[in-house]
Amino acid sequence: MKIIIVDNGSKHIKAIEKICQKHGHTEVLSFDCLNQIVDSKNTIVVLSGGHSYPVKYNHKLYAKEIALIKNSRMPIIGICLGFELIAECYGASLKLRKRRLHRLVRIRKTHQDPAIAGLESILTYQAHRWMLESVESPLLELARSKSEVEIFRHITKPIYAMQFHPEVSIGRNSGRKIFDNIITSLGKLTL
Repeated sequence: MKIIIVDNGSKHIKAIEKICQKHGHTEVLSFDCLNQIVDSKNTIVVLSGGHSYPVKYNHKLYAKEIALIKNSRMPIIGICLGFELIAECYGASLKLRKRRLHRLVRIRKTHQDPAIAGLESILTYQAHRWMLESVESPLLELARSKSEVEIFRHITKPIYAMQFHPEVSIGRNSGRKIFDNIITSLGKLTL
């Protein structure tokens, strides 16, 4: 299995790559070089977080990723900004928070899914400015914090997204386990 990591300017790209290397061959591409991706059933695409340009108001900048999300048959995983890109592609409305989050947050399951199976207490590292209060079909909420959606998946396509940063090792962050579970689950589709 091949995992392509799309770098949206994340300062944690090496940590994402390290996690993904346990699951297969990895390749990191800048978000503006996506024309190099060949739609292949044995490839998973991970859309990283980013810090420079928000999704809202920058659709032209992220046009290649938006096209990939809408048109690809490959499994896709979104992290933070990747989560926000996927949400926007499927009609969810992002809302600007009053302050940027930088902390561990407890989230709770709202729907059963293999990605969060066996995790009763989920602690995740947050670092974002935009939030998603709810999702509608074709997206399905899997977990949320007190105020916002934290994990969702597409109901018919192999797409998952997490608003938190599973790659950050702080405290007892359960995010890494969720990320591993999602890669494993989607990896079965690539065989």
